[in-house]
Amino acid sequence: HMRIDEEYARKLEAKEQEAERLDGAQQDEEANNS
Repeated sequence: HMRIDEEYARKLEAKEQEAERLDGAQQDEEANNS
């Protein structure tokens, strides 16, 4: 049970980090285009 929670937390954290990275990439593209 605890191991499943840890795996779920890792997946959740990875998704959040990926979302932040994607947001940063979009902002960089907008800055380059302007």
